[in-house]
Amino acid sequence: MLSKIRYSASVFSKESRLVSFCKRGLQTVPEGPGIYLFLDDRGKILFIGFAGPVPGLARRLEAQYNTGLWPEVTHFKWALTSSHERPEQIVERLVREFDPPINRHALEPAAHVSYPMSV
Repeated sequence: MLSKIRYSASVFSKESRLVSFCKRGLQTVPEGPGIYLFLDDRGKILFIGFAGPVPGLARRLEAQYNTGLWPEVTHFKWALTSSHERPEQIVERLVREFDPPINRHALEPAAHVSYPMSV
């Protein structure tokens, strides 16, 4: 799966590597617009996200880490995008290609709620 990421997603350079999802790993991430993948300990992609120029990739990932909502995430992979690339379009393409479970769940329509009406 990881080699498929490396070569199928042109935004990930061959130098792009897995980083531990911890404070020390987050220190390796630069600012700027970009995309990121959250992976579990088996290398399965759980979530694909993006950050615009503000707040930037480093701050976005730090905020995600600080929420504590990602206990199954052990590693992440990131890539900066150039000024002419729109990170949300890249994420859409990658989500269609890899179908990560958290993105899939986020796209499911909300349950329809109906309320009884008295007449």
